[in-house]
Amino acid sequence: MADKQQPFLKIALEQNFFLLARPTGGIADMLSQIGRCIAYCQRYNRYLVVDTNIQDFFAEDFSNYFEFTDTRLGITCLDEHTLNVLNNSQTHPKTIQGKLSTYEPSQIPEQRRTEISSKLGHFTNLWDRETQSSLTFDMRKEHSQALLLHHCSGGGTENALNALNFLEPTIALKKSIENRLAVLPKYFSAIHVRNTDLKSDLEAVRKKVTEFEDSPILICSDDLKLIQRLRKEHASADFISLIEDATYTEEVIETPTLHKNNPKLPRHEINTDMFVELIAMAISNQFYAAPLVKNRIKKISGFSELVQALRENHSVLNKFISLRSV
Repeated sequence: MADKQQPFLKIALEQNFFLLARPTGGIADMLSQIGRCIAYCQRYNRYLVVDTNIQDFFAEDFSNYFEFTDTRLGITCLDEHTLNVLNNSQTHPKTIQGKLSTYEPSQIPEQRRTEISSKLGHFTNLWDRETQSSLTFDMRKEHSQALLLHHCSGGGTENALNALNFLEPTIALKKSIENRLAVLPKYFSAIHVRNTDLKSDLEAVRKKVTEFEDSPILICSDDLKLIQRLRKEHASADFISLIEDATYTEEVIETPTLHKNNPKLPRHEINTDMFVELIAMAISNQFYAAPLVKNRIKKISGFSELVQALRENHSVLNKFISLRSV
């Protein structure tokens, strides 16, 4: 934890008025939930603690990648001392008081999810397995408890951009992005394909590859084998890559997701790759988001939506590439 955050954390510990955010899902979902929590903390004068180490997908402190630009707002990691304080605080939901390290989140059954979300005034998908208490609170009103917990996924790009307006990428993350983007040509096209748990229209992707063949093409996907197939099918295309060639092997990977559980890569490398590809697609000259099939909620993936939002918001995008002119 940065020293500059310590004075404001000390004040928050004395006042004992916290919101603990444990965002889950993909990075777009995570940022969206953080953005929602920032808005609540500003409205009701709470101190925000972001804890992503509990998340099996991200599985790292968010502080490895981001810090709050205004340190009075909160911190992006949960240390042991703060955890002990929070575990001894009056908590909402009450059922997880003192159990911040031991409660087990599980998916709310679909038939109950709509009912619970409607009662709370916002979408929620997780509850405590033991007590079946939703792991969030009604964000439309103020609460008296010292600690509020929000453990959830989902959301939209508006909340995600709200989060990024208040977050600053770490120097380490910006340097990683700068070093990796240096290999990109001056003009290139980018395609994002979500094709593991959610499926994309691959015929539309193949058509777009053909349309983009007049420029180098960066394809980013959670399906590494799909990238291999596209490279073979379009041998004349000039494909470029931001990940190690060794990742494209014929070896069977049980969970072949670049941005999730690739067992060939350390977690920090997976997460860094995710941010590198996010920004690379955001600065591409042409970008195509593969449409999802058989999905009644989204036309494109949340990750693709985040890329599009960054392409339209230069003030946020420039936070990630501020070292490029150095």
